[in-house]
Amino acid sequence: HEVLLELLRRAPGQLAPALMRYVPDLDPTLPVTCVDTSANEPLVVERRADLVMLVGDPTRPRLAVVTEVQLRVDPAKQTAWPQYVVAMRNRWKCDVLLLVIAPDPKVARWASQPIPIEVRGGSIRPLVLGSEEFPRMDLADLAGHPQATVLHALMHCRDRKDLPLFRQAMRDIRMLPRHDRFAYYRVLERYLFPSFLELPEVAMLPIELRHFQEWIDEARAEGEAKGEARGEARGKAEGSHAQLLRTITRLLGRRVALPGPEALVRMEALPLETLEQLAEDLLDFGSADDLEGWLARH
Repeated sequence: HEVLLELLRRAPGQLAPALMRYVPDLDPTLPVTCVDTSANEPLVVERRADLVMLVGDPTRPRLAVVTEVQLRVDPAKQTAWPQYVVAMRNRWKCDVLLLVIAPDPKVARWASQPIPIEVRGGSIRPLVLGSEEFPRMDLADLAGHPQATVLHALMHCRDRKDLPLFRQAMRDIRMLPRHDRFAYYRVLERYLFPSFLELPEVAMLPIELRHFQEWIDEARAEGEAKGEARGEARGKAEGSHAQLLRTITRLLGRRVALPGPEALVRMEALPLETLEQLAEDLLDFGSADDLEGWLARH
């Protein structure tokens, strides 16, 4: 559910063709903006719509679209949805459209029923976008827009003729960061029509399992690479530390005196950066006491 909402938040303009079909006088060039969805009027406390989009100037919108993603029949929504509409009309002072996106035809049929709101027959009729109502876009226009492509695949992938759309979605998903990629693969496998998933061309691709394993393999390889890099860096640092310690010992022997066993142990415990500082400071030493005093300060 959340992933489907994220698809819409990232590409709200893709709903414009559907809105134009039902609100014919709406200018298709008007911007679409997602806004805070809290319906914070006194009568709708704790009510929150999935997504609210404003068409036109966000300060004086032409239309507010209360958008709900509905994946199952839920009678409680027939009480909540009218409250969303009233709250948003009061808040934005403009016309409000209740838009329900329901990939499942059974859910779409249920959601499209008028919702009675008063005894004389007044009602709210949601605009429901199912697979039949959701406008198709050309693959060329979808290419490179993973959110739009996945949403179109969920709405339209029904039989063999829709395989190009499915393949386009699979290609576009690979553009996403690994975590998002895995989430979208899961959505495709969970919400694509069963009849489509049973096609031989699709059934041979266990989407979720294959790409979950791919995700794990990539994470493991990345972890191993980082571990090797850390190990290599640590090895280099340890080698540099030992080499610098030997150089400092020789210089101290030439300048003042070879450090004793206790001083050597303390020098070995110094970080590389501190040891480098000792290599510079020892040029000012005049006696073994100077080394003791320096170690006491560091």
